[in-house]
Amino acid sequence: PRWLRRAWRAAQLALAAWAAGQAYAALDGPQAASAPHFPYVLLPAAAAVLAFAGVLAALDGGILVTAERVPARTAWQGTLPRSLAPVAVHGLAGLMMAVLWQSPYGPPAALLVLLPMGVSCWVFAQYHRERAAHQATIRALVQAVDIKDRYTRGHSERVGRAAVLIARELGMPDERVEVLRFAGILHDVGKLGVPTRLLRKEGPLTPQERRVIELHPEYGHEMVRGIGFLGDARAAILHHHERVDGSGYPYGLTGTQIPESARVVAVA
Repeated sequence: PRWLRRAWRAAQLALAAWAAGQAYAALDGPQAASAPHFPYVLLPAAAAVLAFAGVLAALDGGILVTAERVPARTAWQGTLPRSLAPVAVHGLAGLMMAVLWQSPYGPPAALLVLLPMGVSCWVFAQYHRERAAHQATIRALVQAVDIKDRYTRGHSERVGRAAVLIARELGMPDERVEVLRFAGILHDVGKLGVPTRLLRKEGPLTPQERRVIELHPEYGHEMVRGIGFLGDARAAILHHHERVDGSGYPYGLTGTQIPESARVVAVA
């Protein structure tokens, strides 16, 4: 639930801030901040950043293991670097503001730090708006397929979730997992190009009708070719009906000729 996620996030940040404060104080941070030379404060500030990022990483990995059932051996992969980069940038900005605040120029000089922070916030918001637009594009495509093919209804979302589980079990990085989620959700989008009467036909298909159905991976690939953010998901859409022994379609690829993303979606 949304309220629980917000409570978790707030508690996570509070614990991280407490740990950062403890690390800062343990290395005589308050005395260093009041020292006449700026470099004295760098060591306790760096320790505070590491403590903050470390707590975030530990808790992020822990919630993946307990709530998301991610294998423990992969839950913490990359969590510390992902936490450390933004915390280090914001920690440096905070340190600059604190030092300038105590300078002869006083608070007005410290407020100058807010300008790059504001730009950073704007860039971050733009990224999230772009991501929301990507999600909306995918939802629209999936809804169109669900309306056209009753069998597919809900199937695409389930394949997307299964692809994510497989990717995590294989220890793939988060960016790769996200691509496979897109691939799983959109793997049947090419059915929009198949006549509805064939998708809803009762009983077996004729060989000619089956050949038409088997064109849907190529239709799907053509439909998403220009959507740049899908990346390797496009290959999965085209090849998800290939089989390791070469009996699949549309090109009869075998073994490692089949892209890894397509193999994952095929299993999902």
